[in-house]
Amino acid sequence: MFKWVLNRELKYPRQYISPMLEDLLKLMLNKNPHKRITKGKQNKIKRHPWCADIDWDAIFQRKVRPPHIPSVFKSNFDPEFVRETSILTEKKLEQTDYEANESGVRRPRAKRANLDQTFTT
Repeated sequence: MFKWVLNRELKYPRQYISPMLEDLLKLMLNKNPHKRITKGKQNKIKRHPWCADIDWDAIFQRKVRPPHIPSVFKSNFDPEFVRETSILTEKKLEQTDYEANESGVRRPRAKRANLDQTFTT
C-alpha cells in the first residue's frame, strides 16, 4: 500500500471536493516531503483560502463544537469499507486468555510472541 500511495496519482472526486479543497489536499499530501505542508508549517494551512472562514482562536479555546463526534459505543467505520477484503494474508491469532478493558469488556488476548508474524505481504 505504501508503494501504491507513493507511485500513483491521487484522484479527487469533483462531486465531493471543491477545487479549493483539492488544492489544500495536494499541498498536504504532496509526494515530495520538501514541498509538503507539514508540522511547523501550520500557518500556511491556516492562511489557505479554503480555511478563510475558520475562527482559529475559537477552535484553540475549544469554543467550537466539532461537526462530528465519533461514538465510543459503536463502530465509526463505514460498513462498506469494513466489508472489503484485506489484501494482506492474515494468519490466525492464537487466543490464550482474556483481558478486560476499562469498561469491563472481556476480549481475547493474542500471544504476544505471534503478533509480529500476524500479517505477511
